[in-house]
Amino acid sequence: MLEVAVQNAKAYLLSTSSKSGLNLYDHLSKVLTKILDERPVDAVDVVENISQDVKMSHFDKKLDTLHNENEMLPAYELAETQKALFLQGHLEGADSELEEEIGRCNWFNPTQKDEEEEEEDEEKGEEPDYVEQEVGPPLLTPISEDLEIQNIPSWTTRLSSNLVPQYAIAVLRSNLWPGAYAFSNGKKFENLYIGWGHKYSVENYTPPGPPPVYQEYPSGPEIAEMDDPSVEEEQAFRITQEAAALSAEENEETEDEDNDD
Repeated sequence: MLEVAVQNAKAYLLSTSSKSGLNLYDHLSKVLTKILDERPVDAVDVVENISQDVKMSHFDKKLDTLHNENEMLPAYELAETQKALFLQGHLEGADSELEEEIGRCNWFNPTQKDEEEEEEDEEKGEEPDYVEQEVGPPLLTPISEDLEIQNIPSWTTRLSSNLVPQYAIAVLRSNLWPGAYAFSNGKKFENLYIGWGHKYSVENYTPPGPPPVYQEYPSGPEIAEMDDPSVEEEQAFRITQEAAALSAEENEETEDEDNDD
């Protein structure tokens, strides 16, 4: 009879719930294991909360498997490769990949010719023109290699908050380009620039003075304003012009008669 009772009790403990799909044996074993690991004060009073936490942890795992994880965007993948650039002295072999992602300009050889043109030049005996390719500075350089500014480090590091350092982020301020910042929180980082595009100068910038004030144009009759003539003055001026024109015609007629004689 005792053996039958033990088998019935074991079957009861291993029976799964129709709602949660859990069995009492596994659940109680996890609860006891957590109590022994954590050893909370007044375990009898918090055993219900521990049981609920164990059950929720079981369902959280199921939710993690049901939901698809978000795919990493290319921008985040590039950020992961650039992470070593933040304060390291090397890029761990990612230079070529980053240059392909960032550099969009390719050098063009203006003297490059087709095979037919090269054969014609060889027949003519002309020497080909070679243009040396211009090589500029690298696209990406670690900030640890930045030069100092008269014994001043190129970057200043600090925490965003001293009150809650566990939630603070690392902030770097550029001393060469005022307004340039880089901040990081774990694996995430970003660059920010707010400024006028001027480098830092030890000597303060002194703008040139304004030009001297121009003198006003001297007053004269050519710029003096005149009063409009009255009606009588206009009529007198018209009569004078008509009389002058009439006398000129008479003089021309007199000259013509003298020439005819």
